[in-house]
Amino acid sequence: MIEIKNIKQPRFYLAGLTLLALGLRLFRLGFRSLWLDEAYSLKLASADWKGIVQGAVMDIHPPLFHILLGAWIRLFGTSEFALRSLSALIGALLIPVIFKLVEAMINRRAAWFTAGLVTFSPYFLELSRSGRMAGLLALLAVLAWYFFWRFLNDDRIWSMVGYGAAMLAALYTHYFGFLVLFSQHLYIFMGIGKLKLSRKKRKAWMLIQMFLLLGYAPWLSIFWEHLSRGGPSWRGTSTSWFEPLHSFYIFMVGTSCWTLADKLSAGSLLLAAAISIGAYLFPRWRDWYGVMLPRAWGLIFTSVFVPLGLVWAYSINKINVFDNRYLSFSAAAWLLLLGAALAALPRRKSIIVGGLILAGFAIPMGNQYFVYGYYDNWREVAAIIEKQVRKDEAVAIYPAWNENPLDYYLRDDVLIQGIPGTYDPISGVTKNYFYIDRENIDQLKSLFAGKQRVWLVLVNQGRSQKLIREWFLSGYKPKYEHQSGGIRIILFEPKVL
Repeated sequence: MIEIKNIKQPRFYLAGLTLLALGLRLFRLGFRSLWLDEAYSLKLASADWKGIVQGAVMDIHPPLFHILLGAWIRLFGTSEFALRSLSALIGALLIPVIFKLVEAMINRRAAWFTAGLVTFSPYFLELSRSGRMAGLLALLAVLAWYFFWRFLNDDRIWSMVGYGAAMLAALYTHYFGFLVLFSQHLYIFMGIGKLKLSRKKRKAWMLIQMFLLLGYAPWLSIFWEHLSRGGPSWRGTSTSWFEPLHSFYIFMVGTSCWTLADKLSAGSLLLAAAISIGAYLFPRWRDWYGVMLPRAWGLIFTSVFVPLGLVWAYSINKINVFDNRYLSFSAAAWLLLLGAALAALPRRKSIIVGGLILAGFAIPMGNQYFVYGYYDNWREVAAIIEKQVRKDEAVAIYPAWNENPLDYYLRDDVLIQGIPGTYDPISGVTKNYFYIDRENIDQLKSLFAGKQRVWLVLVNQGRSQKLIREWFLSGYKPKYEHQSGGIRIILFEPKVL
């Protein structure tokens, strides 16, 4: 095994890698317009702390990220760059934290490889360039793992304090934090890696759990209410056996490979890297396995596969909660495993394989910086409407939850009316919402009565969008139409009888 022993100042180089990661995350950070979840986060964070907590009660996420974001935007403003810069900073801080974790669990060589992978990872780059809480969840989960590992291997009080604080913060960031906690309990319960806790450590572990219970007690009733509504869900479709496999692909390239050519190019490079690693390590698996303590292997595999398995199993029979953004802690463990594999290669082979991986990363990274692709350009949509809109005209938008990004870019005197009928996967039906069908679509009359012109904004395509467009065509005539990504803009004027 080749160890990195010639670096006299590892902290200096680690700081340089962290600054590089921050630069990659800040580069063209305001390039894309806000998407709907970011705009909602900004709206919620703009309230006072009491309003943020009340908003979180009505939402499906705990409030910690929005409390931090609220303080951040009061210091740096509400531009796209300012909103996302908090996530960029959090993403950069993940580099030294995961470095320290891998250095403690394996060795410094594996730590450098893992930190490098996270630095250039398109997946973690996406999380760090979005004003949402997935990046914070990853940072807190890795920090909790680090103190958890220290707790298992020393008797310092700061290991207990650090673990308790990081784990509690993760639980207040996202409900998937419970998957991290569960995997750690399973790891201890099963004694993975021949783990044996002394009586003193067992008492300390129970003390930590009491701290977590007391610290989370104020939110337990809200958590139960959210869980009873269906849990933290984003899509109302069922998942399949293919979803966990798809997650590993997302963990490597993110979601920025939009075209088939992108996917084939990036996938081929990464597949070549995987085959190269496997061809070398498979006949030497005992040597590779021996690089780490058995308990280190147990923690890595428990952190990767237990959360993925639990979420997949729940999603098979219930509403799909398989959102790869919020499985970021499993992605971190996956890259940790890959970093350990690269560290087991000889120097020349590790450079070649690392080059293949970086080449595979380059394509989705470039898409993030220079291509809008999948993301709807709300900045362009608002500019088109604002250029032609008249005073007191209405903008009708469907689905209704897209009001927030459009409202961010339009001036205040433009009335934005979200068309009810959007299905809410949490409660099923929300008050004042009605389903878009031929029997009750005439309720649109009450929303737009007296309006001379209406701007209709339809997001995506579907039966409801078609029915809404047909209703407007029955009483209005289209004067202007424009397609921007998945958003269709239509200006309607009343028909002259």
